[in-house]
Amino acid sequence: MWRAVGWTLAMAWWIGHVGGLEFDMLYQSKCLTDEIERGVLVVGEYDAHDKNDHTKPMYINVKVEDPSGHVLYDQKNKPEGTFSFNTKVAGEYKTCFM
Repeated sequence: MWRAVGWTLAMAWWIGHVGGLEFDMLYQSKCLTDEIERGVLVVGEYDAHDKNDHTKPMYINVKVEDPSGHVLYDQKNKPEGTFSFNTKVAGEYKTCFM
């Protein structure tokens, strides 16, 4: 079964301005990384649903880590959610959808 995950980021994260991204998953993890400067407010929103039936939620795990590997957000078995944090250090931040 395919899963599509769509999510929106605000305040200059992966795509540099407010926008969205959608991708397909087939029982696998997808991780996104980006270099972010210190002192940036990061706001993310995600929604997981069946690719062929957008009314059918898909339950996923989402984890966000800072450049040192400290977990900033860890949500398990949810079809949607939001997160926000201020970056304390510059570096590569990672978000994984599982």
